[in-house]
Amino acid sequence: MSQKTPQHANERAANRFLDRVDDSGFWESIDLRFCAVRNGRRWVNLITRGFLDHRSSRSVPKLSPVDRRDVRAWQVVRPVAELPDVVRGIAGGMAKLRPRFVRYVDESGQPTVNLRYSFSELAASYRTAEYDAWSCHSLVGFGSSIFDAVKQGGHDPFELDGMIRSGRNAYDGLPDLVRRFCARPGGLKVQGSTTVVELIAPLAARFDRESVASTPERVTVAVRAASDVFVAKAEFGWTLGTSGEPLRHGSTKLVEHAWKQEGAALRSQLHIPIRKRR
Repeated sequence: MSQKTPQHANERAANRFLDRVDDSGFWESIDLRFCAVRNGRRWVNLITRGFLDHRSSRSVPKLSPVDRRDVRAWQVVRPVAELPDVVRGIAGGMAKLRPRFVRYVDESGQPTVNLRYSFSELAASYRTAEYDAWSCHSLVGFGSSIFDAVKQGGHDPFELDGMIRSGRNAYDGLPDLVRRFCARPGGLKVQGSTTVVELIAPLAARFDRESVASTPERVTVAVRAASDVFVAKAEFGWTLGTSGEPLRHGSTKLVEHAWKQEGAALRSQLHIPIRKRR
């Protein structure tokens, strides 16, 4: 097997992700969260988690960094126009984003994460989404163990949680840092977990499966969206099965329905006729 194969596989996965999200018009910025460990003069990835956001870079809430001598966590927010450079940098082994670079290659220059593209569908019973608020395009990679990455940097892996707890803007160890700073609900542990890259492009409009009502004439389904941009550009398709009749399919543009603000999201209702009008 060629030594270049993992790199080429990462590039193919990165290009698939970029092809799916390019020119959709849903997102304005990319919100990146990094957690890295020092290895000599370099910073090596432990966790990279990025979210495409419908808000402008200036409107995305900013987080205070965790700044220790040998482990750091920080946020970088960029316009979505810079997404190709970000993605290809990670796939190529280095994210060149100030205030510091992050490496995703080992001492031999080989990738430490194996990237894959997937579409994580919220409604699918088989879904394994790493981010489950909305269906999403995702570029995900898992690499060497966190234990090994910390140890190769010359640090004691069992002291990592203590380092994170010390100093300003402390979190309760790595699991708490990953869960709350990196917005990864499952967190991570030092032992048994791998280094991770997750870039997520949420399609922030969905059916609310807990708010469904039906009559003999129609099915009424609640719909939620994160912002006006998803209402303006998204279209839902549906399939309806009625006893004794063939399946019927249809679609509707979200902008054609009335919407109201509900908390941090927008809400509407779709009325789907059970039987085809004659």
